[in-house]
Amino acid sequence: MGRHRLARACDNNATQKIFIKTARIESLPSRIRVSLGLRRRSGIYDWPLAELHNNVNARLRTDLIPNLIGYGFKHRLGLVDEVFLAYEHLEGHMHGLEWVRRHKEKVADLVRAALNLISNLNHQGIYHLDLWAANIMLRPDGLDGLKAIDLENCFIGTTPHHSETLGFQYGFLYQYALNEYITEEEFDALVANHLMEREYDIDQLRFLPFYDRFKTYGQTAKIAISFRSLVC
Repeated sequence: MGRHRLARACDNNATQKIFIKTARIESLPSRIRVSLGLRRRSGIYDWPLAELHNNVNARLRTDLIPNLIGYGFKHRLGLVDEVFLAYEHLEGHMHGLEWVRRHKEKVADLVRAALNLISNLNHQGIYHLDLWAANIMLRPDGLDGLKAIDLENCFIGTTPHHSETLGFQYGFLYQYALNEYITEEEFDALVANHLMEREYDIDQLRFLPFYDRFKTYGQTAKIAISFRSLVC
């Protein structure tokens, strides 16, 4: 389609749209790995395969993510050079960052809902490691029925590092975008209340160092990807 990546709602010649994500795979090592279903040396798949695997496995556990309708591969010279993922289109939804920009006075409500979403996913063995405001979808008229998107950086299974992972996730949620709309003290208070209500088995000595670190540590793609090795 003339782009390295594309994410867009498209007509499917039926009554509803579908949401299409495509990715061109240009390097030869990546094309070989994707064609053969191989992982990188780090133990993770290239992101199109990672997103495919994670969505299939996560959907078996929860409906808190959009439904993956289908997928496909385009080949050139016997190797995959493009991956297509087709999702249900969340008609009438917006992402959380857009919602906060419209309702700055209600940012605390979004934080509470996002913390609940993270806990609900984690308790089902789905650890989303890139869950910032724009990766949360919701309806403009309320904060019920939130859904998480973009699962390429996600761990599914059982981890012995639940407290550390939760600290990373909550810190990451704050420092990547939401820190512009709510103070650290207000966010800390919301997290403290949430932990008392929902996370009865959290180990504060293991949780706090990661939470404090990633509330202020600059976001890069490598942070969340590298953190995945700890979760496992």
